[in-house]
Amino acid sequence: KMEEARIIVVGANEPASPASPETGKSGREDDAIADLQPIAAEETAQEKAARLAKERSENLKEWGGKASLGALFSLATCTEKLVLLIGIIGAMGHGAGQPLLCLMFGDLMDGMGSTM
Repeated sequence: KMEEARIIVVGANEPASPASPETGKSGREDDAIADLQPIAAEETAQEKAARLAKERSENLKEWGGKASLGALFSLATCTEKLVLLIGIIGAMGHGAGQPLLCLMFGDLMDGMGSTM
């Protein structure tokens, strides 16, 4: 029973092949290395950008191509346009907050400096 286990581990009753003088590996390892496909060169950044652009354009064709801003607004309802307008006004108010706070803080510092 011990001998059977050894045969299975060694592999299908094949004797181990002697090491190659060139590589120091057995014949089976040399054969496995020779059977490997050659490694393809990695793509450059330009080739990758071109490939990604081509994939993006193919994905857009699937959905009907690019849409202009005018085409998007032509499909919007009045409610959607109103919500967009309220959002734009709110964003402008939010963006104006910090400069106004800086002006107020500057006036505060000026006021404190003149009393001393």
